[in-house]
Parts: sequence; C-alpha cells; structure tokens
Amino acid sequence: MKCKKQILMVVFNPIEYDARVIRAAEAIESLGESVTVISCNSSLNYKNANFQSIVYTSMRKGPLLLISFWFYVLKYGLQKKKEIRLLYVHDYYTAFLGLLLSRFIDARWIYDAHELLLKGKNEKSSMRDMLFILMERLSIRKADLVITANDERRRIIKHIYQLRNVISVRNIAPRFINIGSVSKEDMIVYQGYLSEKRNVSYFIKLLIYLPPRIKLKLIGTGPDVKLYQEMVQSLSLFDRVIFTGMIPYAKLLNESKSCKLGIVYYDSEGLNNYYCSPNKIYEYAQLGIPMLVSPQPFLKKIVSKYHIGEVLDLNAPLETQADIISKLMNNYKYYQQGMKNFLADNSYEKEMAKLKYATYSILSKNLS
Repeated sequence: MKCKKQILMVVFNPIEYDARVIRAAEAIESLGESVTVISCNSSLNYKNANFQSIVYTSMRKGPLLLISFWFYVLKYGLQKKKEIRLLYVHDYYTAFLGLLLSRFIDARWIYDAHELLLKGKNEKSSMRDMLFILMERLSIRKADLVITANDERRRIIKHIYQLRNVISVRNIAPRFINIGSVSKEDMIVYQGYLSEKRNVSYFIKLLIYLPPRIKLKLIGTGPDVKLYQEMVQSLSLFDRVIFTGMIPYAKLLNESKSCKLGIVYYDSEGLNNYYCSPNKIYEYAQLGIPMLVSPQPFLKKIVSKYHIGEVLDLNAPLETQADIISKLMNNYKYYQQGMKNFLADNSYEKEMAKLKYATYSILSKNLS
C-alpha cells in the first residue's frame, strides 16, 4: 500500500497564537500538499480545516520542556520517515532539531527564522543566547531554504552566514475587512509583551493627560502584568484600562477592530528589535486603525511614506505626546486614506506567492 506523503511543520509554542505558522501551513496546503503541524502545549480544541494539528503536551518547564519536545518530534519523524517529503521548522528553538531530523529521515528542510538572533558589536549575550546562536550557526547553512521576516534581516543573515537560498516573507495577514466599515470607539489598543522593556507604564501614564473618555486596552501577558495592575489602581485608572490577557489569533482582530489608535512599540536595543517587522502594522492598517510607532527605521519609513500614523518620542513631555494622540484619534479618517495605498503595496497575496514558489521549487527537487 502506497503511503500518503506529508509536509511536516514544527513549532515550539502554542499554534493558536502564532499567525505566521498558521499562514505558512495554509499557504503550503493550497499547493495541494498534506500538511501536519506539531506544536507544543497548544489548545487541544484548536482545529484548522487546512492542516492536521498534533499537540505535544507536557508539564515540564524551560530546557526540559524543549528537550522532551525535540524527542517527541524526532520519534514522530522516524516513525513517519517514508511519509515525510519536506520538513519545515519555525524559530530558533527548532533550528538544530531541523538539521538532526532531516539527516535521520533524509529529507529536505526549511528553516523559518522568526527572530534575528545575531548580536551587534556592543550587545552582551547570555549563556542561553550563545547556545541558541551556536545551534543556529551549525544548522542554518545546511537548510535547503531559509526564510526571514523582512528584507533587512535577510540581507544580514545572508551576509553573515554566506547563505545561497534565503528569502523574506513578511507577516502580512489576508484582507478581511473594508477600511472604514467598522465604527470606532475612543480606545487605544496595545498588543504584545507586557514588560517595561516595551515601556507599557508610559502608555498607562499618558491616560492622565488625555480626556476621561479615552481608554487603553492591553492585549497580552508578560512579567510585569501585576505591576501595571497596581499602577492602574494607584492612579485611579481602573475604569479606563482593560487587561484582556492572551487572546488566540482567530479572535484577536475582532477584539481590536473598534479601536481608534494602535500602539506599535519595540525598544531599539539589539538587532532583532532594531530590524523588527511586526505583523501588527498590517493588521492595524486593515482595521483602519492609525498607529503610534517606535522610531525604528522600518516603522518610521512606513508611517512617513503612507501617512498612516505618527512616530513616538519617549523623550517628549507626556503632555506633548498626549496632544499627538489626541490629533491621531480626532483625525483618524485622514490617516485611513493612506492605509489603502499601504495595503495595496503590501499584500498577503504577494508574500504568500513568494513562499509557495520557493517551497514548490524545493519539492520539485525531490522529484528530479
């Protein structure tokens, strides 16, 4: 009996929160391929009609969780060796795993580098950082295809690692709504890591200088959630700040669509943050939400070229920044005009076409 061939995709995190993995699996399935995704500690209720989801569950933490996940994937790969025609691993946690498994099952493999692990000259590296950088360095040149999240990162790793086959695929979601079709509330939304590395307390304090009708919605979790909850109480802002916790990607857009302003903030420490390419800018644009962005070159260039937001200046007095926010929220329809051009130039279809072509080229080599 002839066995059914599959593309095996691996990610070391809950899949329901990872839009990049979901989009990649769906895009490859659209080529007529059967895709299986192994993830770690995902919701057992997560279902996707486009691919099979296998969840590794464990109560282990830290390195023990990662090691046990690796063994689970290796065992699965060896058992399904004859069925796997391509291996596709996501993020630095699975780079070395991709190399090992590809050798054991004699399959071509793709490494999707979600992050830029490389450090700048003045950056310090922890033992953990050095270990993952070493594993990526040992693995990345052996991959049949390397994918990055933007062109800036692609150029850096291509030069440093002397790679031949590397492409960039940006984190752009498919169009799901017409700009201006949803009524807006006086709500600011922040999605992401709740940590002082992202200066979340600054955005909470800004509310003091804004009209009482304006509220702040914090979507996500992080090490400083309790600190922010205490700050909200001490500033008597408990009726103006909403903590939602983590929200699955399928529900995330619905949670944000009625907001008038979106915050896109990353600190500039480290190459990974300096050359960030957040999917939030595309999602906010599709929702018709003007943005207040941190001053990374990529983000500054976009808001300047398309007039879809303003650049945040943390050195400015809170009163000055509050005036900029008021301007954004009072004139959000002006900023929406530029979003149509931005989305026309930056489409999901173009990015997925690059991914599908590159993947198809590798699959074709298996037949030659």
